[in-house]
Amino acid sequence: MKWINDSCTSSHEVYHLFKSGKKVLTLSFNSASNSARIDMEREKRVLLLRKEGFLKKRTVIRSEYGIRIAELGRESKGEFIDINEQRYYYELRTGANPQLILYRDAGGTAVITCSLDTTGSGTCRFLVTGLLMALSSAVLPATIAVADPAV
Repeated sequence: MKWINDSCTSSHEVYHLFKSGKKVLTLSFNSASNSARIDMEREKRVLLLRKEGFLKKRTVIRSEYGIRIAELGRESKGEFIDINEQRYYYELRTGANPQLILYRDAGGTAVITCSLDTTGSGTCRFLVTGLLMALSSAVLPATIAVADPAV
């Protein structure tokens, strides 16, 4: 899989996720409202990224209806996202060949590996958040074989 940055402004970024040369989804992230619009072949979703809890230490992803879908966090093992009572760890590799790698267990085998085309963007944080939002929507796993690590 590969993420490609289509357009980038100060408050709006558009990315396309490709698998085997076919566009799987389009993600539009609006940093002003901390929301992402996910467009797929048969479904469109809006996801909201919010800070919650005491001292606003938890990052929570909610659906367009306000239903809690996932929680992002960090612990000694690494950064993680909890989706449907399942914890996934993720790692962002930068350098000549930037990649986003998703694990079921910290340090385990990769569940999903995405290469990143970050031309036009100085940071991959929006893209990381976007992929995790797409995964948390429970739309992406139905489209992509999650057990295929080297797609």
